[in-house]
Amino acid sequence: MLAQVFSTRTPKGYSFFRAHVQDFDFSFAVVWIPSIIFLFLTIAALHRIEVWPITGVPMYSQYISLSAPRPKDGSEASQRAKAWLISGYPITLMWIDEWNSLLLVNGKVIRSTTELRKFAADVINLGTYAMDPKYKFAFYRRYWNRTVCTVTALSCSGNMKYAEDWLSENIDVWRSLNWKLPHWEKDAEIWLVLHLASEDQLLAKLKWHY
Repeated sequence: MLAQVFSTRTPKGYSFFRAHVQDFDFSFAVVWIPSIIFLFLTIAALHRIEVWPITGVPMYSQYISLSAPRPKDGSEASQRAKAWLISGYPITLMWIDEWNSLLLVNGKVIRSTTELRKFAADVINLGTYAMDPKYKFAFYRRYWNRTVCTVTALSCSGNMKYAEDWLSENIDVWRSLNWKLPHWEKDAEIWLVLHLASEDQLLAKLKWHY
């Protein structure tokens, strides 16, 4: 019975489908459909459309280029940090890695951020150790930079204690990684620094050794 059903219905449906497929111009689909999609996306980009269903990410209104100048002062940095917190989107849209640093500083030589450039030999970006692949537990560059950016932005938004708590929670982990630190390790301190246009601002610091 089942064989009879297929034998009577399948050829008719198949011949109908085959006839329409033969009439369809596939060159239109291959050439024109991608062109239409490309044209549509180009128009959306030129007009900076940020509404659904085109996109739900504010990739134009909140985007900052890598060549953007540093915040001129702490007030501007705070405004940008708060805007990111309100938006809820990745920090990379509104914050740049070069605006902050997690530094290992020779606390015996350097007392303030104004001396960071003067005594460059006594300052090391902790990321050079954290992201070095020669160490067993190296961090991914994107993860490390985004974490430091996030902590900096949260601190700039008004919660200054956040940076201190973050350093306290993670310093034991960093110590356990057995990085080959400089000879002044016993005097080392970790500084989270915000780089402004006119100066460097210290957000939090903690001694490397108890």
